Amino acid sequence: MHISKPRFILGFLYVIISLGDNMELYKGNNWEVVFVDWCQEFVGDCIISCNKESLSELSTEDWKELGLIEKELERVCKKVFNATMFNFACLMNNAYKDNEKPHVHFHFIPRYKNELILFNKVYKDKHFGFNFWKWSGKRVMNQIAILGVGKMGGAILDGILRSGVYQKEDVLLYIHSLDKLNKYRQEGFQVTNDVDVVFENAKIILIAIKPQMFPEVLESAKNYDFSGRCIISIAAGLTISYIKSYFDNAFVVRAMPNTPAQIGKGVTTLCCEDENNIYFTSA
Repeated sequence: MHISKPRFILGFLYVIISLGDNMELYKGNNWEVVFVDWCQEFVGDCIISCNKESLSELSTEDWKELGLIEKELERVCKKVFNATMFNFACLMNNAYKDNEKPHVHFHFIPRYKNELILFNKVYKDKHFGFNFWKWSGKRVMNQIAILGVGKMGGAILDGILRSGVYQKEDVLLYIHSLDKLNKYRQEGFQVTNDVDVVFENAKIILIAIKPQMFPEVLESAKNYDFSGRCIISIAAGLTISYIKSYFDNAFVVRAMPNTPAQIGKGVTTLCCEDENNIYFTSA
């Protein structure tokens, strides 16, 4: 059994140049390799699939061919892109969710410790050392969402982007005003006026709405489990225990920025119940 090495190399280079999607890189006896979606963080991301419905149906020949494909993908990604390591995952969730016939497919995801520069573009694996979280099309969750983009919420947003910690594509904005929502959408942000979109899609939620708006805006948060997620509130006068009454199992931080934060010169006081939590120690 032989896999054509040049096809992988030329195929990946073609994808990089054209930013093409759904390109078949290889088709063998039992497997095919397809570049499904352009992902700037994980250059070389592709799917290896066959027509079997479960892993238990794979024959010895299937496993041998899969091993050769995986070995060659790793070789090429190291040679062409200088990839550091690789994630290799078999997930069937979307097939069942979308009412489709499931089939065995592996996600091959190169990871990069260092920046990758291709054709004058810089690509960063910002989450190297952690599991890949971008899923469900582009990603599983936005890294951070901001509820309310008034004076203070807007100042924090500007500071986040200016610091380089997050990019626009990492941020989800909840905005009630239609005019302001359209303004930020035109600037390239992900925006919503449905607060449940925030609760479903953000790892960190910064609450920058007025305290009197909490019951109205946050009531549906009680329907979600926020385990492993962080809630940051800048609302004055609301205790951590009160905020936790909306966000089940979340790690809650109270933040008290002062007004110079609006021009990037402020000081922020932080308070939480567990100072050893990773969200707090990395603040």
